[in-house]
Amino acid sequence: MRKLKSRSSRKRNSGLLYIVIAVIVVLVISSTTWFFSGQKTPQKAARKFVEAWANYDLSGMTSASTKEMSEGMVNAYFRSFLNSLESMRQITAEAEGIPVASVEYPLRWENWKLDYSVVDDGVVEVKGTVNYIYKAYEETTTVSRNIHWIVTTTKEGSDYLVSGVKIIADNPMEAVWTFMDALMSRNMFYVEKTVANEPDEGLANFLASMGLEFTRGYATKGLFLLPALHDADGAGKVHVSYTRVGIGGTSSLTSDVAIVDATFDTVREGDGYVVRDVQFKEIGE
Repeated sequence: MRKLKSRSSRKRNSGLLYIVIAVIVVLVISSTTWFFSGQKTPQKAARKFVEAWANYDLSGMTSASTKEMSEGMVNAYFRSFLNSLESMRQITAEAEGIPVASVEYPLRWENWKLDYSVVDDGVVEVKGTVNYIYKAYEETTTVSRNIHWIVTTTKEGSDYLVSGVKIIADNPMEAVWTFMDALMSRNMFYVEKTVANEPDEGLANFLASMGLEFTRGYATKGLFLLPALHDADGAGKVHVSYTRVGIGGTSSLTSDVAIVDATFDTVREGDGYVVRDVQFKEIGE
């Protein structure tokens, strides 16, 4: 009789053990799925946003951002930048007589290597390198650039969402690339962030030479800048030769092309470098 009771007890205990193990496995799987399914950390939110931009996925950027950011000036910078690239694709398609869908982006990211570090509550520092591939009019230029973004996130529910992005130029050359990016975005809000608090007269003349008219902070004409040669002297001066493509018109796209030789004078202000002055000349079309 005791043997029967002992066997029955062991069966009950082993059955309970299997139930406990099954519950633990379910909990582990569900918690793992929950953690990896959303943006449960500031780094995950920042990574999703940056990689969406690297792939020109605006819907991905929007889903990783707060509503205020998606509707604000920061996101408008990325949208208007992409609009300029789309206009360049259309011009290329018209010139070559091919569908726009078959034209690759004139500017893209390749081989990015980025680190995401939390530097404050909800603030992520993104640093690393990326190859920018510029392509237009059968010319291709590869520029290795340093990325330094400060991404601010906000927790909404169980997820973190990107609420702000600050782009920092860690050296004079990157200050010029950031300035050119801002020009291509046609967004004066960001152009002003890339220039010195007290710019010299040459910078105003440089902007005027492009024929950009700003309405409510946005240039009415698109712009694409294709760098050819570039170097820095180590004393804050950067020389860049590039092709400038001004994109005008609405129903029918047209472009005016100029080859420009420019020397930028940069200065450090706050966290990074900005452009203070430009000496330039148009040397051909």
